[in-house]
Amino acid sequence: MIPAPFLVLTAAVCTQTGQALGKYLFDRLDPLGVLGLQLGIAAVIVFVVFRPRRGVRGAAPGR
Repeated sequence: MIPAPFLVLTAAVCTQTGQALGKYLFDRLDPLGVLGLQLGIAAVIVFVVFRPRRGVRGAAPGR
């Protein structure tokens, strides 16, 4: 189990880093585009970290 202070620190670093990098994108994208890009990158990271398992499913109970 991951300690809570580590999770809070990680969330703070990710939030601040995303905002700092997003600041430079406002010249090229509108605010909605920057938000979409940040959410897209976050979704990819979450998918990589918490990847769904592709195990073999067993037969249904009672068969």
